[in-house]
Amino acid sequence: IDAKTKEMLNRLGKVDIKGKARGSLKNIDFDGDVLTSLGNFDINAQIDGIKNKTKLILGKVQTDNFKLGTLLNQEQTVGSLAANVELDAELKGKSLAGRVFGVLPFFELKGYKYQNAEADVIIDNQLIDGFLAIADPNCDVEVEGHLKRAGRDSQVDLNLAVANINL
Repeated sequence: IDAKTKEMLNRLGKVDIKGKARGSLKNIDFDGDVLTSLGNFDINAQIDGIKNKTKLILGKVQTDNFKLGTLLNQEQTVGSLAANVELDAELKGKSLAGRVFGVLPFFELKGYKYQNAEADVIIDNQLIDGFLAIADPNCDVEVEGHLKRAGRDSQVDLNLAVANINL
């Protein structure tokens, strides 16, 4: 583990894991809670193909109040968040393909507590398609689009719908 990652993990403080895990050398299932000084997570996850080049990952993660800014050492910009996230992905070496769906009842950014955010993103290696929305009293915005990551030849196609922004 590099020094920066080690520092970040140390910010979690004491970590307690409570739950059930079962599996083999090929797969593992976990259903339980991870309790940290920055907030707690309820996790239900399965990983198949642990020793293979291709790994299948299914999971759900929920937190009611996690201090993300403290974890990232960015407390001045990022605060806490609540999230319910579902992941269905395939990892082949450094290639990632799958879907992430998440609902954020709230997240804090630059001192403001935004509410009611949602994301639905499909990743296929360097291609990303997705939908992001926030229905906050001061920010009602939807973004739908496509991103192709290809260095200098990257392409972005976004549709932005703004009903209200009060900065």
